[in-house]
Amino acid sequence: MAICVKNIAKTSFNLLSKNVFKQFAVVATRQLYAPHTMGMNGYLNARDYVKSQFLNVENLFFDKMKDFVEKKDESMIFTEDLKTMLHLVEKKPEQLNLLLKMMKNYNSQNNLRFGSFVFGTVAMRAFYHLNEPELALQAFKDPELTNFFDQVMSYQLLLDMLYNHGKYAECREVYNMIKSRTTHGIVHPKNPFIIVIGACYQENTEESFKYALDLFKETQTRDFTTPRRALTFMGALALKQNNPTIALETASLARNARYIDIRCIKIEAYIKLKRIDEIIVYFRSSLQQDLANRRKQLYFKDTIKKVEQLVKDENLDDNSDLVKSLEQIKIHDYVQQTTLDEHISTTIDYAIARGDDKPWARRNLFQQNNQHRDNEYDNQSRIHSNRYPNRSGEENISYDRNRNYNKSNSRPSLKDVA
Repeated sequence: MAICVKNIAKTSFNLLSKNVFKQFAVVATRQLYAPHTMGMNGYLNARDYVKSQFLNVENLFFDKMKDFVEKKDESMIFTEDLKTMLHLVEKKPEQLNLLLKMMKNYNSQNNLRFGSFVFGTVAMRAFYHLNEPELALQAFKDPELTNFFDQVMSYQLLLDMLYNHGKYAECREVYNMIKSRTTHGIVHPKNPFIIVIGACYQENTEESFKYALDLFKETQTRDFTTPRRALTFMGALALKQNNPTIALETASLARNARYIDIRCIKIEAYIKLKRIDEIIVYFRSSLQQDLANRRKQLYFKDTIKKVEQLVKDENLDDNSDLVKSLEQIKIHDYVQQTTLDEHISTTIDYAIARGDDKPWARRNLFQQNNQHRDNEYDNQSRIHSNRYPNRSGEENISYDRNRNYNKSNSRPSLKDVA
């Protein structure tokens, strides 16, 4: 009996180590984009719904799809077949292999398709959910799936997967392919650009620095507005590669110099150049603008430590302007207890824009003022539908699009969240 219990315990621990510790290894790398910013909530919502519809008949569906794939000349993959497969597939080799074959067959049926459903982003979300970056990269590079993933969100999902798994060289490879495709006339999509520069920063090699620098030079010739996160990645990478001149030039591209990351990159560049006067100017400016109605211009703790090291290296006495300014910075709590690396590696967490920033998509003032009336109407409708079921005996279900997935009991559609 004791031997049986011991064997069971050993087996359980092995399963735990294979699953939990493997998952921990992935989570240990800080994500650059929060999953919900890439539409994962909508995908998971739809996935749960499809699974509920195919409860106890999943294997029948898989068997039928296998027959269709094997009889490629006699059968075709319909849009609904691939939609369903993308929401039922699990992390099993036979199912993943079947999915790839269905995608290839479907993509080869150009003259037999009439719908406009975009599968690339849904497929990438499926790979993201199943934690399959290698398979996603294989599908992206497959010549039989040409144009299947030609969507900016598909690029972002793939690059984010590679970034999260430390595949930084593959990020550069994928971005080169993205540039060559020029999707919707865009050579450098914003979010993929941020990820590839972030990958170069994390890799921190001479090769990655040169790649990022060449990429920056190329974007400057295309009237490209460089995102601030990309600027900070590039500036911090230049500092790591001991190139303060590039760090200063990169930081100067920021529209607003009041951001703490931009300010500290400049300070650290001045430290490397031993330009003490410029550091004093920044410290004095921060101290003089300490007003009740203004946020303090803080500094990262590692930046302040580097200033302190500069003071020691230059043998500055206590009466020097830099030492006095530094003392005031510390006394009046201008030191933030995080580092530059921690700050710029923070997960980007915001809701998907979905085109709301475009002039024709903005809600007018009347709609904004009456939004609470719409919400009140939705609540009343939900109460009414729950109180009075329909003739078939099933309750009507209202779908509130403004709800978060984790709190929603609504029935989603299969429409892709772009």
